[in-house]
Amino acid sequence: MSNVFRFQRPSDLTLLKKPSLSVAVVIACRGGQEKLDLVLASLAAQSYPSKLTSTYIIDDGSEIAISLPKIKPANTRIIKYKNGGNKWGKTAATNDVTAKIKEDVLWFIDADMIFEPDHLAHHMKWHHDGDDYVVLGWKRFVESWSYKPEDLYKTLTSGGFDSLHGESWGKELWESRIKYTNELVNPGIDGYRSLVGATFSMANKQWKYLGGYDREMKTGEDTELGWRVFNAGLRMVPERKANSWHLGY
Repeated sequence: MSNVFRFQRPSDLTLLKKPSLSVAVVIACRGGQEKLDLVLASLAAQSYPSKLTSTYIIDDGSEIAISLPKIKPANTRIIKYKNGGNKWGKTAATNDVTAKIKEDVLWFIDADMIFEPDHLAHHMKWHHDGDDYVVLGWKRFVESWSYKPEDLYKTLTSGGFDSLHGESWGKELWESRIKYTNELVNPGIDGYRSLVGATFSMANKQWKYLGGYDREMKTGEDTELGWRVFNAGLRMVPERKANSWHLGY
């Protein structure tokens, strides 16, 4: 019998020189074109190989249809989703679209995030190590920003992520939970609350095994999913090197 605790994991993983797993970036949004353009510019600057990456934007009933900007990842498409009377927003749209996605890993992000260029690569180093990880990106909230997609892309590709914002805030309760659970190696009964929908990834087969989001949830769908992740024995990993800015406090 192994004496390795279930949630233990390596502490020395490094970025892969020759990754092989494909990843689908999933963004569900309704409106918010201006922020989405910035998100896509930061995704275009990701270091993970573009040939292994596809980006799916779910237009969940925007009054003014979402369009693709000039600066975006190479393989990006918009999927228009119509909600019926018995469906609601993000959960139903995400579940129905991901049911048809075949990539090895699903990376779910909000449509108001700016990602450091190695953000996705830091997620993917874990998924190459094992198929039972749920990786959580790290984020800081910012109150204001003035850059345009062109300026943002140039700054990110020249190593300027940290200089984008001089003032930011963390989520104190979330960060303290990560700290006192030893980075969720010892998650305790409330460790499941750490799954936040702004930036997390998991193997496609695990997402489908869990059944995706509870499509009846109107809010808190990420926390509820976290409970099922916890009960399934999957390992949640808060990756401190996968940095991002959340546009809006």
